[in-house]
Amino acid sequence: MARLLGAAITGLAVAVGCAGPPAALDGAATGLTAAQSALTLAGRVEFGGPGRQTATTIGEIAVAATVAFLDVATNTTVTTAKTDQDGSFVLTFTGGFRPDPAKYYIIEAIKGLAGNMPGNDAARVRTIANWNGLNGWQSMTTGGLNINPTTTSLAIMQASYLAARVPGARSDPARYMNLVVGKAPALDLPAPLASGQTTVDPAALLTVLRLVAKAIQFDADPVAAVLYNALTATFGAPALAVAPTIAGLVPAGAARGTDITIYGTRFSANKVLNTVYIGTRAATVLEATESSLKIKVPDDATSGDVKVVTADGESNRLAFTVFPDPGGFLQP
Repeated sequence: MARLLGAAITGLAVAVGCAGPPAALDGAATGLTAAQSALTLAGRVEFGGPGRQTATTIGEIAVAATVAFLDVATNTTVTTAKTDQDGSFVLTFTGGFRPDPAKYYIIEAIKGLAGNMPGNDAARVRTIANWNGLNGWQSMTTGGLNINPTTTSLAIMQASYLAARVPGARSDPARYMNLVVGKAPALDLPAPLASGQTTVDPAALLTVLRLVAKAIQFDADPVAAVLYNALTATFGAPALAVAPTIAGLVPAGAARGTDITIYGTRFSANKVLNTVYIGTRAATVLEATESSLKIKVPDDATSGDVKVVTADGESNRLAFTVFPDPGGFLQP
């Protein structure tokens, strides 16, 4: 899944807030005049930190994805590019196009999953950009324009608020410019936002970011999956709400304090979002991917069924035997 997402994200790599011509970033040519820089937009994919634990790799996400520059007002694609082996790309504008400082554009990357075979999804990631005259391009990010899971989440939020006619700053794209001021420590953790910002509720951003991460984890398009409920003023992804399944336990019996591995599907790659029980005792989750959980058998566990609970529901159950402690006896 990761294959698609990364591609779109870093696409806005133009200097922000400099006087005169903006400095080129992420491999873009240097020495551009203001007029020339309006015709070139360079970027690079950044997809999250070391917390990402899925079967796909950053290369699958970032390489050879299509990046599109979209004029939302006219619902047209102005230009496209393709990411290289490093996830970088350069958008070039031709045909007399000049960016309108009054408009806010979407830069979106898309890539088919599973080799674009029938029956598989395609995923999109995006950000918002604006041409700021002599100061050049600006976007949601500072210090080098990047598209990432946080910008994708913020772009989904802004568009959702606008469609629902939510008044105030939350639906105003101008309030999202230069909002992201650092890099995220992990796919499902937000990048730092500007100090004192009041545009975005951090709790709502974390909710949307985790839904975006889940869509990526399960090979779905986050832009299509994440929905806003105007009645409850909450975000959700009902299409992704599938309970986990346990396929096997290795080993199927062990002493207290022993590490075991649970294999299955639809686990959360964030270990704190999985709750594992052996009988009625909660086990400590040590490591997590979407297909395996490494846990420690609790010190007070007794033989019983193992189950996994996530935000999407409760799994099936498999029997597990707690062996007597070495040199002692199993307490009831």
